[in-house]
Amino acid sequence: MALTGLAALGAYLVPRLLAARPQWPMWDVNVYWWGGRQALRGASLYAAHEPRSFTYPPFAAVIFGLVSGWPEIVLKITMIGLSIVALAALARVSARAAGFGRPPEAAFAVTALALLSQPVVYTLHLGEINLIVDGVIAADLLRRHGDAWWQGIPTGVAAGIKLTPLIFVAYLLVTRRIRAAAAAVLAFAGTIVAGLAVLPGQSRSFWLRGVFGDQSRIGNSYNPANQSLAGMMARLGGGLPAIRTWWIAAVLVVGLGGLIIAAILHRLGQRLAGLACCGLTSVLVSPISWTHHWVWVIPLLVAMAAAARERRSPGWALAAVALYMAFSGLDPLPWPGRHPDLLADLAGNLYVISGLIILATAGLLIWAKRIPYYLDGSNCHPPFRSWSSALRFAPVPVSSGRCRTTAPREEHHATEETKT
Repeated sequence: MALTGLAALGAYLVPRLLAARPQWPMWDVNVYWWGGRQALRGASLYAAHEPRSFTYPPFAAVIFGLVSGWPEIVLKITMIGLSIVALAALARVSARAAGFGRPPEAAFAVTALALLSQPVVYTLHLGEINLIVDGVIAADLLRRHGDAWWQGIPTGVAAGIKLTPLIFVAYLLVTRRIRAAAAAVLAFAGTIVAGLAVLPGQSRSFWLRGVFGDQSRIGNSYNPANQSLAGMMARLGGGLPAIRTWWIAAVLVVGLGGLIIAAILHRLGQRLAGLACCGLTSVLVSPISWTHHWVWVIPLLVAMAAAARERRSPGWALAAVALYMAFSGLDPLPWPGRHPDLLADLAGNLYVISGLIILATAGLLIWAKRIPYYLDGSNCHPPFRSWSSALRFAPVPVSSGRCRTTAPREEHHATEETKT
């Protein structure tokens, strides 16, 4: 495993260090630096005439303002360092949640292999904050013991910096972690209050004048780099305005379905797969999800690799390799032509199609009760006859050494009757 990590790390670093052009321009760090300086001066963040488009809440500008006095090069080095640390943290908590026996070696291998995936490569290329946000959420929600009083607070603060993590508040609710969901909501509300206290005018513009819902400030939905339902439907339907009603319906179906699947996976003890499916649901339903927003595929790949190892299944291994290749960036996403063919449509919406296939497959496996239950070395398989009964499973503490889920009493009775 360590040799695999070293090979992947070399494959990432060597061509970039030998390249004639800089491989980490980190344009988004320039936006963060500019937003922080604007916040310190009390200047406009969201006006149409500004040279840069700051798309984050005012609280994010307050945070960036704390480091806006640094030289940009220092901020860029700090951002790439924090991103690598966050990726390593995401890899470590994913490997631990998946049950790998040697978390340091597994975390190193996962981190190095993730460096070759397009979402991670382009996040580091742009200097985006995705890895930090996702690493914080994973560390918060994949704790071994989920009864810490502060669980949910990091997720709420992350949502105050970038709004997409708000879906994890719903995830906490449907997985019956009510206290953590309440903590996340209070933390998010605290970021709004902090932004209002420091930047009252910009806060009113963002929250009350529709800036946070203005997709045009983020980018063009038609762009093939927008790998969301909105992007795919805009490209296939001739623009988002023409199919907005269908898009809203698709968002409701995929959003609700993805949350239900993630919740059932969590209730069945598949915490890592549940968290990853919730993350994939978030990028699918978001109006704009650039390719580098798909970092949640990394913990999903770890879960699939663990399933292949525990079941000794070539099918799971091939599925993990195929998914990794789909997000490797080897197949550039093409701009849709005037008369695109089927292959061009598939290639141009590869991430969206992959995400939908993942959720659909997870749902089918749950329905067929063929999910691999690699729980503390056991092979627990709690019976259920319907989605609603699966959601009623009461999780058992992870450290118990037993199956992490127990079925409702009537389900156990039904199983015993079937045996007799």
